[in-house]
Amino acid sequence: MTGQTAHMQPLSDEQVQNRLTAYNADGSLDRNLATVKQHAADIIAEEAVATFGEKSAELVLLRYDSKVDAEWVEQVAEFGRRLYADEVPVPKFLETRHQFTANVISRMFERFSGDQETLEACVQALQRITNVYTDIMLAQIAVLESHDAADRRGRDTDQFERRVSDLVLATTQDSRG
Repeated sequence: MTGQTAHMQPLSDEQVQNRLTAYNADGSLDRNLATVKQHAADIIAEEAVATFGEKSAELVLLRYDSKVDAEWVEQVAEFGRRLYADEVPVPKFLETRHQFTANVISRMFERFSGDQETLEACVQALQRITNVYTDIMLAQIAVLESHDAADRRGRDTDQFERRVSDLVLATTQDSRG
């Protein structure tokens, strides 16, 4: 985790494992990443820079170079923690993500117009990768929102208890005086 997000609650081990089991138990997500990397890494890189900027693009590309394991899931979740820390509205991010994906797919159609099989494989892989990324990031954001809501409830309870205690003390002093 980055310094900005190191204090934030990560996904639980169970949440990470559930995603690995659902998305990559048979290695299919690894194969999806390899397909996109093999046929369209340059497109991904160019569109990531154009859409998200240089720094974020580097993180996107790293995920295509990594084997899908618990660390990979946590790297994707880290992006969710960054979005939360930076208070980026989820709908705004999803719209930006959609534009990135649409641009990549348009360029895939241009590149593979004569190769229907490769086009289909790349588009299907990219769509699946995008859905998995979105699930992991939204799950991370949900964990953080839940954690913050629990903290707020705890603070509200503490404040209420102090107010009741102050009222009891004031009532007791009034009844004596």
